Amino acid sequence: MNPAAIRTMQQNYQFHYLPEAPEERLWGVKLCGFGSGIIETSKQYPPAGHPEGYVYSWESGRILDEYQIIVISEGQGEFESKSAGHVVLTAPCIFVLFPDEWHRYRSSLKTGWTEHWIGFSGDYAESVIKGIMQKENPVIRLKESPHELIELTDKLLETAEPQEPKRSIDTIMSTLRMIGCLHDIQIQRQAEWNLGQKKIAEARMIILARFNEKLDWDELASRLGMSTSTFRRQFLESTGLPPFQYQTKIRLNRAKKLLAAGKRVSEVSDYLGYSSPYHFSNLFSQREGLSPRAYIQKQKTRLQGIRSSV
Repeated sequence: MNPAAIRTMQQNYQFHYLPEAPEERLWGVKLCGFGSGIIETSKQYPPAGHPEGYVYSWESGRILDEYQIIVISEGQGEFESKSAGHVVLTAPCIFVLFPDEWHRYRSSLKTGWTEHWIGFSGDYAESVIKGIMQKENPVIRLKESPHELIELTDKLLETAEPQEPKRSIDTIMSTLRMIGCLHDIQIQRQAEWNLGQKKIAEARMIILARFNEKLDWDELASRLGMSTSTFRRQFLESTGLPPFQYQTKIRLNRAKKLLAAGKRVSEVSDYLGYSSPYHFSNLFSQREGLSPRAYIQKQKTRLQGIRSSV
């Protein structure tokens, strides 16, 4: 099989693999291959026809000796690697494959997906990727599709020669530009993340100060200059809990201290802002695995044990 040939798997799916060109070494980047297309629902992934070394089964996965940038502009799927573990993919997103790193990924059989990808290696490429991406966190979730990356991939496919691919300064510059686009996206994302974390820290302080109030999460998000969906997503990513559950955790931690200090269940319920002792007791039992009164008795027994051992 000619590794340089374009292989059309479906009417709207094609890819191209390239042999090494000497001039690429001067630029520090080697273009290995590229492709794009729609993976239809209920189709095996990856589609057949790729050269040996690129084909893999979901059960076995694979290891490449190059980097790849994969853009998912529509659909859903999943990704797994040795360093990152399992990640659910929802478009739009980008993920990066690292050389010598076991991985596997596939589109959902229910939704399929639309993908654009490019494979490359080289000293310069490696220095850029290592400066902005980590094997442990190779997925970038986006608000909108990265149109420039998609357009660059499509341009490479349009200008590729099926039988005798020719290198040109335009081809090399397109590859460098794609790596640069990834760099720009990640830097912008990091800046947004840092700003978002400052806002989430402020939200946590507000929740801590008003732990016994019924908070309006839409209003809080607006106060922080964030949409409700962005606020909830970044709060979950930062704390591991949705805002309401985070507040509930604070309340129950306070409840345990108050109960251990001898406060009655009704007093604790009122102080924490619950509508009734019954509501508070049910929630406490569900989260802690025992009722407030059982918790009080447990603490008394523990203290008696400590005193008797002194």
